[in-house]
Amino acid sequence: MSETQSTSGSGSTDTSPIIAALISLIIPGVGMIVAGEPVKGRGIYWLVGTVIAGVLLVGFTLITFGLGAILWFGWPVIHLGAAADSYVQVDKVYVE
Repeated sequence: MSETQSTSGSGSTDTSPIIAALISLIIPGVGMIVAGEPVKGRGIYWLVGTVIAGVLLVGFTLITFGLGAILWFGWPVIHLGAAADSYVQVDKVYVE
């Protein structure tokens, strides 16, 4: 059997193993589809896609909660700072 053909019993292909590996490096699972293993390739493709989507969802959720917490706890500080600054400014003008 030549080096460019698949050794598994599910199918043969004329695609180079290097090409299949490079394709899978860019998009996981697609190299398996090109290599003649469509079921395994689609499984890897969807598994990796699901993991990436989950990581992005968790990341965006944490970022949103983090910004929300900063605003929730920071808002009173802004009001207190504005009140203190107003007091100081009026006190300067009122005393003079």
